[in-house]
Amino acid sequence: MPSCPMLTVGMPVYNAQRFLAKALDSILSQSFTDFQLLISDNASTDQTESICRQYAARDPRVRYFRNEKNMGAGWNFRRVYSMARGKYYKQAAHDDFCRPEFFETCINALERDPGLTVAYAKVTVVNVNGEFIEDYECPMRTNEDDPVVRFSDLLLLGHRCYQVFGIHRLSALQKLPPQGSFAHADRILLAQLGLAGRFYEAPERLFISTRHEGQSVWTMPTRTNSR
Repeated sequence: MPSCPMLTVGMPVYNAQRFLAKALDSILSQSFTDFQLLISDNASTDQTESICRQYAARDPRVRYFRNEKNMGAGWNFRRVYSMARGKYYKQAAHDDFCRPEFFETCINALERDPGLTVAYAKVTVVNVNGEFIEDYECPMRTNEDDPVVRFSDLLLLGHRCYQVFGIHRLSALQKLPPQGSFAHADRILLAQLGLAGRFYEAPERLFISTRHEGQSVWTMPTRTNSR
């Protein structure tokens, strides 16, 4: 593995054993291979540590870090991001999965067009058993030249912020404050990235999101859904 791969994948985890192995397999089976995977474990009490250490032992691209105590989700997101190196960064979740072409498709788009800050793909949503729920759609004008149009859609439309799990130009991210620890912090980060540059959406459904009761989007108070 090169000392500074082109892409850093950051995965903050806590008690992630249910989906973790499948998520790691989907990352390590990507057709694009010039990346490092950084896992920051927030003092998990289940089999998360054992699973991560097994993967780190057999693939040099995987680096595992364990926190002595649980520092909170926001802190863990920022910790793994602070260790990122290279040209691009992808935030990964333990319960979402990527088709093998995801990294390659997004990075090719970013390489072709320096005006892009984020590249992502269309999304399929599944249940905990991997069964189809829906092909998610929320048309957005994130590829428009006008930054006001991009900002407006990213901030005000009722979308699920899947773009935060796309591939981001690290130089653009580093000019912004890191993602905060408050409701809709991912939306604020995306809106700021939208001011910095355009987004690219791959037409193929290369990202798979698992819907389950433990996700914060389903447990936040109803008031956080208001504009």
